[in-house]
Amino acid sequence: MEDVEKEFLKPKDVARMFGVTQDTVGNWRRQGILPYLRINNTIRFSRSDIVECLSKLKRKEMGGSL
Repeated sequence: MEDVEKEFLKPKDVARMFGVTQDTVGNWRRQGILPYLRINNTIRFSRSDIVECLSKLKRKEMGGSL
């Protein structure tokens, strides 16, 4: 069970990774910027999806395109 929990992140964890507020994470989720899952009526994010989004953001900041 522990391994499964490590694969999914809470909104506060995602906010910490991006350096933004939980409200911003919620806005990004509603806008379709961040893919998410609803598990037992709670919002969770796949760690691999979030790492991919972070990578894209870093490439964009360094002058690359998405």
